[in-house]
Amino acid sequence: MIRRTFMTISASLFTLLVWTCSLGVEPVSKPDFSGLIMLAPGDSSTLSLTQLMALENDQILTYEVTGLSDSSIAQVWNLSGDSLKVMGGQAGVCDLTLLASSGSSRYEVALKISVSSVHQSGSANSINLGDTLVVNLWDYGVVESTTIDSIHLNFSTPGICQQTGFENGLLSFSTIRPGETSAVIEVWQSGTRTIIELELDVFIQRMVLAELFTNAGCIPCAPANELLNAINSASPEEELAVIRYHVSWPSPNDPMYHYNRSESTARVLYYGVSQAPTFVIDGVFAPSSTDLWSTQIQQASENDALIRIEISDVTDIGVDSIAIDFQMDSYAETELTNLRIMFAVTEDSVEFLGENGEDLHMQVMRDYHYMPLASLAPDGQFLGQGRLKWTAVSADRSRYQVIVFVQNDSDKKLLQATQISLN
Repeated sequence: MIRRTFMTISASLFTLLVWTCSLGVEPVSKPDFSGLIMLAPGDSSTLSLTQLMALENDQILTYEVTGLSDSSIAQVWNLSGDSLKVMGGQAGVCDLTLLASSGSSRYEVALKISVSSVHQSGSANSINLGDTLVVNLWDYGVVESTTIDSIHLNFSTPGICQQTGFENGLLSFSTIRPGETSAVIEVWQSGTRTIIELELDVFIQRMVLAELFTNAGCIPCAPANELLNAINSASPEEELAVIRYHVSWPSPNDPMYHYNRSESTARVLYYGVSQAPTFVIDGVFAPSSTDLWSTQIQQASENDALIRIEISDVTDIGVDSIAIDFQMDSYAETELTNLRIMFAVTEDSVEFLGENGEDLHMQVMRDYHYMPLASLAPDGQFLGQGRLKWTAVSADRSRYQVIVFVQNDSDKKLLQATQISLN
């Protein structure tokens, strides 16, 4: 078996990565430890051998240095107990061997000490899960005019990011799952090594769903719709989705209510809506004061997303229906239960002069459908397909949006949403 432990210790420009490896049947009393110490010329650090070796049930009491291959590259001081002091000299790599004892056990330790002439640290990088990060090595002290001989990459926490490509000084990372990790990039050029440290934070982009219950004959609905238009225009497409349900009051002649009377009524009953306008943000009723709508949307966008939804395909079925293929991945630590997966298609720029003076209506719900999902396990995945009736009034498909979202039926709160244009 192989067991690995990664540890990072920083002191000035010092970084340590250490791992343990045992092959075959793991010995109990005398395992071998190997690791890599990286530091800059003139830098020093004092280490605990017990921590370095990741000993959980043992404590190093004494040790002796049994070998140092090149004292011009590094100097080593044997301190009391398990403390070891290392100082970098000239650039290069040398070998250090130790014999450590805990009293009952003896351990052979083999370390490489690598002293680099250049050490760069980058700012934290936030990456949306599913996106790619491209790092320009020329921005971190790598000499553009000198050929890169090799690149070595280590992550402090594996399984969050991975290298996907390198070309012309551009190093690409893809994301695997949410979390934080440090990337240590070693770049070798004509015998000189540059070490680049980057902090990477992979997150799930949360999309807020805003639902407005409105009517073309409702006088206060007009300014509410106007405000939502402004909020939506100012919000990035990947951060806010909007659905407007036209209800039957006060004007039962609203043609957008008659598009899908049963679906609109079902959504009214689901939330218990009793007046128009009524604004719901991520399944929670918004304040009656429209001045607070933008603030509540911003607060909802800052909630951590536990689910990622991806629409993989939208296919026309006949002349009046579409099929939506999607994938939903949970990164919650516990099982999610009593879920409702919703599908909706909306239309922009519907022209109709209502009794309230509105003549252009946005994000009008054309159809929606839902499917129940009893549970989704931690790190679970659900693949599904939803179907919607869709009769295109306009040949401009960019006017239509498909929205998929997941909601907790117990408290009505939304967990995640996504949308794409039919264009």
